[in-house]
Amino acid sequence: MSSINWRALFFGTFRRQPTSNNYRYKHASPKIKRAVLNNFTKELENKELQEIVVQIDRQLYSAPVNKLREIIFRDATGPSRAIIKTIRSDPTRSSKTLRNVAISSWQNIAPIFAHPLNPISEFKAKGTASSFEYTCSISLTSKGGQEKLSNVSWPDPLFSNSCQGLGVLKENFEPLSGTKFLNPSDGRTLDFFIVDELPKGCNAIGLFPAYEPSHKRHFSGLQLCAAVIRHKPCTQEQRSAVEARITSSPQSDKNLGDLNALSLSETDFRSLKGLMDASSKSQSLWSHARDHDRTCPGDIIRCTLMSRKVDTNQLLDEFGKHFILYSLVSQALRIRQTVDKSITYKPSELSPIDQYVLQKLHELNELDTPASVSEMIQYKQDFDDFLTILSSYHFSIVAEMKSSSQNYFRDGDKTPRAVTVFRVLHEILRNSKPFKMFYPNLSEYATRALPQSSLSNESLPLSNDEEELNVGAKALIMFKNITEFESEMYYDRLTTARPLEIEPMASLKTWKIVILAKDPLPQAIERALVFNSRVYTQCVTDLAQATLIKFATCKVRKMIDEDTFLFLYQLQRPPKVDRDQMVDDILGKLETAVAERV
Repeated sequence: MSSINWRALFFGTFRRQPTSNNYRYKHASPKIKRAVLNNFTKELENKELQEIVVQIDRQLYSAPVNKLREIIFRDATGPSRAIIKTIRSDPTRSSKTLRNVAISSWQNIAPIFAHPLNPISEFKAKGTASSFEYTCSISLTSKGGQEKLSNVSWPDPLFSNSCQGLGVLKENFEPLSGTKFLNPSDGRTLDFFIVDELPKGCNAIGLFPAYEPSHKRHFSGLQLCAAVIRHKPCTQEQRSAVEARITSSPQSDKNLGDLNALSLSETDFRSLKGLMDASSKSQSLWSHARDHDRTCPGDIIRCTLMSRKVDTNQLLDEFGKHFILYSLVSQALRIRQTVDKSITYKPSELSPIDQYVLQKLHELNELDTPASVSEMIQYKQDFDDFLTILSSYHFSIVAEMKSSSQNYFRDGDKTPRAVTVFRVLHEILRNSKPFKMFYPNLSEYATRALPQSSLSNESLPLSNDEEELNVGAKALIMFKNITEFESEMYYDRLTTARPLEIEPMASLKTWKIVILAKDPLPQAIERALVFNSRVYTQCVTDLAQATLIKFATCKVRKMIDEDTFLFLYQLQRPPKVDRDQMVDDILGKLETAVAERV
């Protein structure tokens, strides 16, 4: 799918937000976090819940991005009722001095996860010979960067400085022996040695004779004397360098995918703290200055971490997506509050747009649950694609409200359009698998705020009518493109200044949108498209029918299909004509006409 302009979709949604503060994003954001923390506190009192045990070697706040991805993956695929328990190791302290410690900034970290996070980290001894074991696989690159070993069996990154070489099978020794691979912790060159066997799925193994006695046989003389010396445990920076190369972690019994796809050079942040600190610069986007807690919502941090690239731009994009999703929740709440709930409504008549949205939701829910971190990242991209459809659906809802304000909520004996839209939104917000996976806080808020009721107690059928589905897909693309046209007319600067700059660059009367549909659209959809923007919009079957464009400049042209096009025109005044020149021209033409008659 082509690149998505999340800024344009966010600003399009922002301009269509309700006037009542009760339904606005900033008003709800702190309430959602408080509800999450209160629920976690109650859940942690339940001693019968299962535990998702996570091994860490430092405070979560300073944990590297890849470690957090692993924890989020296990959180997302864990039991429905469980708590996350962290077990922390410290190589610099003996078992006699180990004490359980509180997780730093627990109230800001806990909302990143779907399960309650135990606020206490247990300590255990680590970094000693008795705790040495191969716990993961890493990828290594050669000195020049041309060669790569993708799955090297490796112990806990703490021991990395003590690696003395790489073991490979005999058939691979000759091709590799002339290549110099580097230890990611300290940059030392690692020589190759022949071993009899390798762990399943690995093409090499790190040799640690100082901790693994069987590895001593590969060394002799002074080389052996040096090899059995135990080097100091890795520093935090060295551990981060190794952790960035972890490709799998057997201890979790889950394949973590190629975590090295996110190297330290491809992210702005080396740790959760870096990401949280960066988010504080944009706190005015999701909170008021008067708010006591202005921390970035946990769902935004969670989604940023589970994106292919973790940087400031991604953080802002994830904010925009979170805003769009909340706007759908807000619409459902407003409709539920407004419609007459005492009436037993007839089954809904789904529009082509409704049918298409429900079909795409069904397809997304039918995808397999991610089995690795890399699959989870791809699953998020699939949901992002669906979210563009949902943003267009939101635009269509607002446009329909404007175009049929008289009967949108009450339509005589018919089931009003508002009830049908509510049922579709209810289905999306309560039964979308990826919504629950990537936005656990907002999903829980929607579930509690939109309980099952007679208003939503209807099974919505899926359509097999390809023609209807194509009409729905086409209409949503048009809503999206018309909304994106607005980025040509407005400043739309996503800054931390208050308020956001959303004013038009010039009067909206100087713009016009023309919808050329050679095959006429359904009347209800055409009318909603006309009301989708504050800019004058005209639907025509032939461009010659369009008015006011004789002296206009076409700024953007979009082809929807071979019969449907969208045009954005900037209107201009007709050129001024000099009055004396006009008189001379008329007299000249009269003289010419008289002369021809003579």
